[in-house]
Amino acid sequence: MQPIALRTGRSPDPAWAHNFRMRARRILLSSIQSSRLDAEGTSAIDLEISSASEWSKWVNSLNPADFTILMIWRCGAIKTPTRRYFRPDEPPQKKMCPWCKHAQASARHFFTECSRFSQDRLALLWNLSIAFLLIGGDSSRGAPPNMGWITFQAASAFNVRVQLALAANKLGVAINYKANVRHLMSPFLVNFLQQSESCS
Repeated sequence: MQPIALRTGRSPDPAWAHNFRMRARRILLSSIQSSRLDAEGTSAIDLEISSASEWSKWVNSLNPADFTILMIWRCGAIKTPTRRYFRPDEPPQKKMCPWCKHAQASARHFFTECSRFSQDRLALLWNLSIAFLLIGGDSSRGAPPNMGWITFQAASAFNVRVQLALAANKLGVAINYKANVRHLMSPFLVNFLQQSESCS
């Protein structure tokens, strides 16, 4: 079926298009199985953030490689030792963080604790110039476990939630590159990581 804009010869009403996107986002989130480990907090996600002009501007500035990594991060599909070696019979050392030797090298560990990414967290604090309270994956503190999304509890002001989403996802993209696909480095991340390393 052709898009409405092609079939009618005119663009759909912006308000209608926005409501359609919001409805689609809610349907997709509601399809997440409650048994998933990253399902906690999804009912409280602020979906309007994805329509914020500052968020859209950043996402549209990404090249295809960056955009793909962003989608991987937001879908909770980052390749981590705990994700790769999740079976009970796997040797515990395979789940260990390769940098700080933490017993459980999960995405949450990389995001909140691992010393490998300390400078990335500092760079976001410096560059965004906001009081970025690092969220550890507890839905009551503002983020679901995959940390690519922000809930209403994160901040009362919408613009602050947008800044938190930008910070969380920039950090997530940097983690993906440093942990897995550094060879796909783009100018955006080269600049970001150079800035983070200069903070040391």
